[in-house]
Amino acid sequence: MIREFVRTLAGRPAEQRTVQAATLGGLLGLGPSVAGNYMTSEAALRNMTVLACIRIVSQSLASVPLILYRRDGRQRERATGHPLYDVLASVGNAEMTAYEVREARLAHTMGWGNAFAEIQYDSNYQIRGLWPLPPDSVGVERNDAGRLQYTYWSESMGQGFVLPSYRVMHLRYTVLRGVLGMSPIKQAMNALGVAAAAEEFGGRYFANGSRPSIILKHPGKLSQEGFERLRASFANAWQGLENAHRVNILEEGITPEVVGIPPEEAQFLETRQYQTQEIARLYGVPLHMLAVGQTATFASAEQDAINFRQFTLLEWARRDEQRLMMDLLTTAERRGGYYAEYLLDGLERATIDTRTTAYSTMIQNGVMMPNEARERENLDPLPGGDVLLLPLNMQQIRPDGSVSEPGTGTNDQRATEVGKDDAAVLLAAWVADVRARLESRIANDVRQQGAKAQRNGGRLGLQEWGEEQMHEWRMAGERMLEPVPLDLAPVVPRMDVGEWVTTAYQAAVRELIGGQSGTATDND
Repeated sequence: MIREFVRTLAGRPAEQRTVQAATLGGLLGLGPSVAGNYMTSEAALRNMTVLACIRIVSQSLASVPLILYRRDGRQRERATGHPLYDVLASVGNAEMTAYEVREARLAHTMGWGNAFAEIQYDSNYQIRGLWPLPPDSVGVERNDAGRLQYTYWSESMGQGFVLPSYRVMHLRYTVLRGVLGMSPIKQAMNALGVAAAAEEFGGRYFANGSRPSIILKHPGKLSQEGFERLRASFANAWQGLENAHRVNILEEGITPEVVGIPPEEAQFLETRQYQTQEIARLYGVPLHMLAVGQTATFASAEQDAINFRQFTLLEWARRDEQRLMMDLLTTAERRGGYYAEYLLDGLERATIDTRTTAYSTMIQNGVMMPNEARERENLDPLPGGDVLLLPLNMQQIRPDGSVSEPGTGTNDQRATEVGKDDAAVLLAAWVADVRARLESRIANDVRQQGAKAQRNGGRLGLQEWGEEQMHEWRMAGERMLEPVPLDLAPVVPRMDVGEWVTTAYQAAVRELIGGQSGTATDND
């Protein structure tokens, strides 16, 4: 039971009144499918494909940072001082994380078409939490004043709790009429019913020992008692997995006859695969994410992942963002520049080569600072890395159409101009980072591969392995330093890669053999 229904919030006790369960039936999605079964949201969630689709979409978007910003002209900043910031970013309520609250909100919307959360206020009318409510226990109606109000039905307490609209966040799926979202499961009940029927058929088929239905032919006429006794006897001897592969004898001229269509002729597996595609189509989830894309290539899977971000997650993100802004921000706050946004960049993370190329292009053209790129890679900032670099041969077009000389311009015309001295400071820090990464690689190689060489061939084996690796380490270090401009190389610390490699290798070998220097470290 949500604690906020049984205590006073912001000095306003919730109105209580008894409601009938029938007022909630519109949200249950009840109704028979063409397969003859009744599909509810709870029943649909027992289907593995439905559960996987809802899990993939809800968890993918819940894992993305949701940030409250404040825009001032063309500038924006994170509104960390606003009470709603932590509710959206980290702490959803006193008992749930923001991830869990978002996951529940999206899963409820995808399953029931509506998601409800009670808004918790403090004594200053500031939002302190969002408490998800079971969507099949919430009714929506208009009061005498024409305003929406929500009734949460508590089975344990046997009564309803009525909340005004300002106390509830209501995320909707596609709205065709009224104020309630359309239930995807209710609209697709036929496809889901066939999937559930196929799954039930498979379960019953295997529970019956993988045998089709049969009838027994008796040469005589049986009494009702004899009929029941024969059927029970045959079922006990033949039906079920525990009776599979048993030998039984039929007496009195009884002959069995198979009825029904075998699963392979009924295209049982093809039906289940097709229904998986139907459900994936309903939720916009690529088949390879459901582990059924046997023919998918790397290129097609990559494009499917891009389409999933653009046409599925982005749609859900925009839907949730606008609902958050409408229900959780005041009109004055929205006009004051406050807005919520999902940072979907994390889902677009490419390979290291692609990211490096993109960072290099943006840094060289003054779009991104080096430390901003390092932050995206979860690296610590470096001194001098909070500057924008622009090519010195860039020209500016003045308002009158004339062209300025390369490297000229006022501070208002150029974003930032960095001189050689500042660039050298930044470059020196970058070279130091390259050396540290190279030394870390050498130490790791010695601990793993060097230790193996020593076990197999003793110190001589370690020495031979080290001599082969020295050249490879040096070439790797030189490749890492290739981006250093030739005109700036003299102003940075001496870049003797061979000395770096020798020093790091000797230190790693001494640590490996317990501080004893031997012939394995004598590489000069």
